[in-house]
Amino acid sequence: MENKRVYTHYYWDGNIEYRWRTIIQIGNSWEKCGTIFMKNPGSSTHCEKTPSPIVNKELLDNLRKFDYEEIVNHCEWYEFSVDNTMTYVIKLFETYYQKPLNGVIQIFNLFNIRGANLGEAIGKSNGSILEQLAYTVEYDVKHIVSPVYLGWGDLWKNQKFSEKAEKIFNEVRQKTSYLSDGIQNNKYYHPQYLMNYGKNKLDCIITLTRFVKNEINPKELDCIIPVPCKSPINIVHVIELVTTNQKFQLTKIEKDDYSLSDNLMIRITKSNNGYLAIRHKNYDVQYPNSKYDFTERYRNILKEKGWNCDTPVWLGTKLIKDYECKDDEIVTKIVSEINDIVELVNKDY
Repeated sequence: MENKRVYTHYYWDGNIEYRWRTIIQIGNSWEKCGTIFMKNPGSSTHCEKTPSPIVNKELLDNLRKFDYEEIVNHCEWYEFSVDNTMTYVIKLFETYYQKPLNGVIQIFNLFNIRGANLGEAIGKSNGSILEQLAYTVEYDVKHIVSPVYLGWGDLWKNQKFSEKAEKIFNEVRQKTSYLSDGIQNNKYYHPQYLMNYGKNKLDCIITLTRFVKNEINPKELDCIIPVPCKSPINIVHVIELVTTNQKFQLTKIEKDDYSLSDNLMIRITKSNNGYLAIRHKNYDVQYPNSKYDFTERYRNILKEKGWNCDTPVWLGTKLIKDYECKDDEIVTKIVSEINDIVELVNKDY
């Protein structure tokens, strides 16, 4: 892949981190090649241990073209890292263009307060915030460049963001042809789920095909069906291969349970046709999950990877058959997904 860099406006008031007008530059061009709207800024971090604004004049001259005239305070540009989500954003737009990119992808959000724990970030947005930095939708929509992908999940249903999402949706419908009438009649999958964990799911195939072809009913959907398993899954064999895989680093607690982090465990079991399940190590059936630390943050991480988070006993569960591929491919996907989850739940926010 071509050289890629992330630039963004960033401000920290000592309590809340704001990040807005984020762009990913792939290659050397500054031409805009697309736009994506998501929930809020995620795990991307400063490229320097002590963050300092960009001062290189030639670079700043290019970045200033992305400034908003309406926002005049805290408008320094910083370079940030390319996080996992951004990697899949690039992959999404490369799929659209059917070739490597050379240009800029714009990343906009429903709100600009950083945090992987969506609930905590929303909580901060209810407090003492800089409104003009936290919510830039009215400025963002003026700078939309097609193609445009909406990847904010179900956050548009939240009363706090529904009006903003509707405004974006209406603007995007005027510039694209792949969205059905009515915000409620479309799927808004996170790019990591769309391009990775859920890529064989029928809804994801339909959503991606519509976006790439920029049509509601592209002819390609007439012959598209989910990619099936080529042979029945041997659940016992899959679990054995997962737990003995050299990249599987979890310590066994007992029977089918393994330590995922200091306070989380994962069950990998053949019971009920095989499934994975995560919950707090000290979980007690007498107390709801909401009583435990970081419940919403953990569930948001799992939801973005296609886990079922509606069960009261577990933070999330996933059937082994949901990975929808051959045994050896399932093993690779499960181990990779577990390692991703370990990394995300152990991040310091």
